[in-house]
Amino acid sequence: MSNVSLSISVSEELKEIIMQRTRSGYFGTPSEYLRHLVREDISRNAGIRKMEDFIQQGIDSGASSTLRGQDLEAGIERGLVDSAAGRTMSSDEYFESIKTNLVKKYG
Repeated sequence: MSNVSLSISVSEELKEIIMQRTRSGYFGTPSEYLRHLVREDISRNAGIRKMEDFIQQGIDSGASSTLRGQDLEAGIERGLVDSAAGRTMSSDEYFESIKTNLVKKYG
């Protein structure tokens, strides 16, 4: 894919953040950093669309179970603890694990 030029305006604060990321050595140029951010945004939005589709499939299935408030709170607390400990995964990994578990449970 060939590159084309795009001119954007950012605040001084955003410019400094972009330059800091570039100086950190992880990104060679401001353009590399901005391309990285756009790719992350595309990936995140794809994950959101997958989740929305998954939720809609659940709604359309008509099947449901009761979730008690304390169970929901406990699940949220476990998630926060896992996140703080760095036990996270990408949306693709998460959806694959859900799919695997559903296949095991329902065939």
